[in-house]
Amino acid sequence: MTAPPPGGHPSWGPGPSPLPRPLAFGMLPQGPYLGEGVAIMCGFAIFNPVLASSAISVEVDGYELAPVKWGRIEVPVVPGTHRFRVFIRRGAERKHLAECTGEVRAGELLELTYMFPRFGGVQLHSTPTAAESRRALLVYFALVAVIWALLWGVTLL
Repeated sequence: MTAPPPGGHPSWGPGPSPLPRPLAFGMLPQGPYLGEGVAIMCGFAIFNPVLASSAISVEVDGYELAPVKWGRIEVPVVPGTHRFRVFIRRGAERKHLAECTGEVRAGELLELTYMFPRFGGVQLHSTPTAAESRRALLVYFALVAVIWALLWGVTLL
């Protein structure tokens, strides 16, 4: 039996590199797979077995893509203004159609949401970016602080 060299590991290395950890059930990937294009997040607020068993069809500028399951759909498109239509196809009929026009910028991913809310019809709209969400949160806290200061100022007099 031979001992390992002074470095601790034999010359052929410590072994195979570890495999990437698989995603557990319910976990979303850490980031988008595409760097440029459109990502459409499809979902519904209440569980509906008919909706859950159907596939989503996406149409970009009049070209229909293959139907896919519910969840996040990433489509590579060239930069520019595009028309997106999302619907559920039942034979030749298109149900729950929603459309939106959005601009894809070079090197950016346009985020859209296709949602069935609890009340009302289906919606397709752009998702706010992280910077827009932070800005809205700061404006909200500033308004709450001003209202709170006005209410306390009125009661102290």
